[in-house]
Amino acid sequence: MAFSTQAGKFLGQRPTAATSAFFQCDIQEVFRPVMANFSQLEATAKFLNTVAKELAIPVLSTEQIPFITEGKNTPPCLRDDHITFFHKKLFSMCTDEVKGWLTERPGVKDIYLYGIETHICVLQTSLDLLRMNYNVYLVVDAAFSQRDCDRTVALNRLERSGVVLTTAESAVFEILGEAGTPVFKACLPAVKELGNFHRNSLKHKALTGKGNSKEAKENI
Repeated sequence: MAFSTQAGKFLGQRPTAATSAFFQCDIQEVFRPVMANFSQLEATAKFLNTVAKELAIPVLSTEQIPFITEGKNTPPCLRDDHITFFHKKLFSMCTDEVKGWLTERPGVKDIYLYGIETHICVLQTSLDLLRMNYNVYLVVDAAFSQRDCDRTVALNRLERSGVVLTTAESAVFEILGEAGTPVFKACLPAVKELGNFHRNSLKHKALTGKGNSKEAKENI
C-alpha cells in the first residue's frame, strides 16, 4: 500500500492526472451564513474544479439531502458539466453509488478531498477511502468546520490515520509536475485568480480593519 497509518511516513508514486479524482463534499449554501471561511472555501474549490477540468481529472460532488432546498444547495460557481453530483443521507461520501462510480474508474488511486464539515462528512469520507485502499489527500485550505476546535481535532486525527494534508496550490503543482507544458499554461489563469482572491482579501482586511470580524477569521 502506498500510505502508512503513521504520520509522516507517507511515500508513494507521485500523483498524476490519470491516477487522481477530486471529491467535493457538501459545499452548500446553507453553510454560508454560519461559516466564517465560506468565501475562501468557495474560491479554493472553484480553483480545484477549474484545474480538474483542464487536466481531465474526474470530479465527484455530493449534497446532503436534508439541506437540498431552494437556495440551499451547491453554489452555481461550483457546478459544471464535468462534475458528477450525488445526493446522500450518509455523512460519508462513500455511498453505494459513489463506490460504483469509483469501480468504473480503476485507474484512480489518489483522491483529493475538500468541503464541509471537516470533523463530520470529510472525516468519515477520508477514513472510508483509506479503508478502501485509496491514497487520500485532504486540501486543508478548502476543508472547514463551523468551529475551529472541531476542525483542529479532526485534522490531527486524519493525519495520524494516514491522510496526507496538503493545500490546493501544492496539490495542483504536484500533479502538474513541471512548468512550461500546455496543461501548465492552461492552468495558470486559475492559479492567478486564486492568488488575486487572497490578495484582495488581505487588502479588504487592511482597509476595513476587520481582522477580528467573522469573514476575516479565515485561516488555513
